[in-house]
Amino acid sequence: MEEISKFFPVKVGIERRVEKQDEERNRKLLGRIREIFLIVGRELSLREKVYRIKGERYSVENKMNWIKQKMSMEKCLPLEELLKTAKDKLELLVIFLAFLELVKIGFIRIHERGDTFILSLEGD
Repeated sequence: MEEISKFFPVKVGIERRVEKQDEERNRKLLGRIREIFLIVGRELSLREKVYRIKGERYSVENKMNWIKQKMSMEKCLPLEELLKTAKDKLELLVIFLAFLELVKIGFIRIHERGDTFILSLEGD
């Protein structure tokens, strides 16, 4: 017991130094995390601005109407053919979302014919 009490003050001193080092390390770590967060936030802001500019060209609602019109003329359409009409990745995404929404609301149905997915009007 006496031996432990001899070392206790030294331990407290070491613990205080370790705590100060840990605090400093934590401050640096949190500072770096904050920097990373701000950098990524700035990058996302730039991407969002670019996306908004590009995004004004297409809307899911317009693509839904376009698909409805196309389906009313063709009755049966391979999904791949529909998707290949996209001029860029954003349009591809919007066409795909419009397609999913039309399936969800029951306007079109999808079935397989071999390796091909075929779209048809619901009820035909």
